[in-house]
Order: sequence, then C-alpha cells, then structure tokens
Amino acid sequence: MEARFREFAHPIKQRLEARIDRYLELGLDAGAIPTGTDWAPIRSAIEAQVLAALPTLSEDHSAPTAAVVVGITITGSTSPNDGTGEVVLMQIAPPELERQRAVALETSILDKRPVLESYKAHGYRTILLLERRHLALSDRATILAAFRHAADRCGSGIDDVYLVEMHAGPPAVSPLKIGSALADRCRPAWPTAPGYAATRVRP
Repeated sequence: MEARFREFAHPIKQRLEARIDRYLELGLDAGAIPTGTDWAPIRSAIEAQVLAALPTLSEDHSAPTAAVVVGITITGSTSPNDGTGEVVLMQIAPPELERQRAVALETSILDKRPVLESYKAHGYRTILLLERRHLALSDRATILAAFRHAADRCGSGIDDVYLVEMHAGPPAVSPLKIGSALADRCRPAWPTAPGYAATRVRP
C-alpha cells in the first residue's frame, strides 16, 4: 500500500513544489484511489484543486482543511517557508494501519522504557522522542490515535512523549503526552531556540 501511494503521490509533490512558495502538507485517502485507472487525470484534478484552495488553507496543522476531489478525500494545511516550496504528502490511513502503527509505537516504547526508568529512579524527568519517519506515510491524526492505544506501555517510567518530524529545516515537535495528560490533537511547533531558524528554510 505504501509503495503504491508513493508511486501515485510523488509526481504530485514534484509538480506542486515547482509552483508554490510555502510549506504544504497534504493528506490523501489512498484507499479511494481507483485501481486499474489512468492516474494522470486524477493527479491533475488534485493539483488544480489544491492550487485553487491554497490561499484559504489553514495554518493550524492540527485542523487541516478537507475536501473531496474526484471521489478522493484530501486534507491540507500550509505555513510560510521563506518563499520555498516544500510539500509533504501523507496517506489518510485505513483503520488497520492505525492498529499496525500502535504496535510499532508499543515496540518503540518498550525498547526505550528500561533505560528511561533507570533515569526516573534517580529523580530525572524522562522524555521519549518518536521519529515520524518510522511511521511511514501516516498522518498526524493516525499517529495520535495509535499512540493513545499504546500510551499505557509508558508506565510510570516515561513522563513526556513527543513526535519529531524531520523537514528541510528545523524539526517539527508535537507533544503526544505530558505527564499523565494525553494530547487531544497533534500540534506541531518549530523550535526557535539558539541554533535553529525561526522558520523552515532549506540548508
């Protein structure tokens, strides 16, 4: 499914990046992409709709704008990027992918928990960083839902959990759990600490 999605989506990413001057996240309902049909007109329809809607897209990445184009649900959000076109495409995942991602998250948590528990025993606040690249092509809503299934694996040894996303510039960081409180939405922020640019820029 991921290989098929990449094959379908990569030309959209390339063509949009050549025509926009900002950071753009798109989610596509990969399961609704017809099998055995010509993808070219479907891609063209999606690209045209996205370009037309670009001025109205939200900058709140936890609440993307949604639409249906040629029978395919797409979501989108955007933000300034120093005039650099950058597109991230994700698949709007079916329920079985959410369960698979929950298993992947449980594995990551259980792998790191013993080390973090040892620090916790010495009075430290413990933080677990989860990289989005290990949750291939999953949108943030899917990752958050999957984490909620896996969160009890943190036990008492892991205080905070963050999702880290690598982009062309500084990584985006989204809290998934702070203490005992689970996030209600996945809200990415880009660090502005010394050594980081305030906005995403290409190296």
